[in-house]
Amino acid sequence: MSIVVFGSPPTKQSLGRREISNDARKLMALGAKESINQYAEGEIAAPITLGLSGGIWQGTGTFDSPTTGLKIWHDSGIGRIAGWLSGDLQWYADTNGVFFAGAGNVQLSKGGIAIAVGPSAFAPAKLPNSLRFDVSSGGNLAYIYGYYVTVSTLNGLDIVLNQSAGFDSTLKVQSDAPSGKSSTINFVAGDATVSFVSNYTTRILSIGTSGTPVGVVFNGYLSLPVISTLTIAAGVVTITGSRHLLETEAAAATDNLDTINGGTDEQLLILSTVSNARDVVVKHMTGNIRLSGGADRTLTATSKRMVLMYDSTAAEWVEWNLN
Repeated sequence: MSIVVFGSPPTKQSLGRREISNDARKLMALGAKESINQYAEGEIAAPITLGLSGGIWQGTGTFDSPTTGLKIWHDSGIGRIAGWLSGDLQWYADTNGVFFAGAGNVQLSKGGIAIAVGPSAFAPAKLPNSLRFDVSSGGNLAYIYGYYVTVSTLNGLDIVLNQSAGFDSTLKVQSDAPSGKSSTINFVAGDATVSFVSNYTTRILSIGTSGTPVGVVFNGYLSLPVISTLTIAAGVVTITGSRHLLETEAAAATDNLDTINGGTDEQLLILSTVSNARDVVVKHMTGNIRLSGGADRTLTATSKRMVLMYDSTAAEWVEWNLN
């Protein structure tokens, strides 16, 4: 549809719905159910003001009760524009310079993007009120969303990279600086704990630059909590982390540990017995454990710790120390 005004623009009048016709080249009052018709291309050569009940509507439903579509209308002396979907107001521009979307849950202004979040009874896998990244072929690649859990007074901000069959996943936080300047990434949790967790058996946190290892400074402390208690079976255990307690087979007073399955190159492992009543004899090179001094060591008390590091080239766990 095109609207054209010929000659000098008419003075502003409150005439209800109007037709601008290039045939008659004049304004004609229209009835309530008539439409604006234009038979030639043209342009709007002067401002048009919406009357108290005026506006433009394209979609389903009605002008007064939209279902789906676009509406421009007069609202208490202010012109407004908005879009509806299934009877819900989805997006609109406010007179204070803010653009709203998501039924008002998303705000875009010079102050940034604000996404409203509501209470939840649990920490959700994702929320509809989130910053979402979709792939062109369909599906969700990643989410950034905030929430608060009412039953545990928990506030959360999650950055989630979804699984995609056949693809590796990388979530990267990078800070670059020119020569002579420092680059810092801070993970701050106040009085709380900063955790790095994998949902899979292999838990790896690599810190360094491309090809160049760097040091790590802990201003607080490094803690390796017990992951689980492993029960020896025919001299073998399979680890799932870097800190485990050892239980003898069938709760025997003593048992031998010959082989440790699992582990990645340069991984640290700390072992101790689960009870002072259980002696675990760690065997030197009966399986894949190489002990300092070339002799077996016995964990006779819960206070004793054996520290090992995995050598993937030799496929061996090599002892660091026994206290």
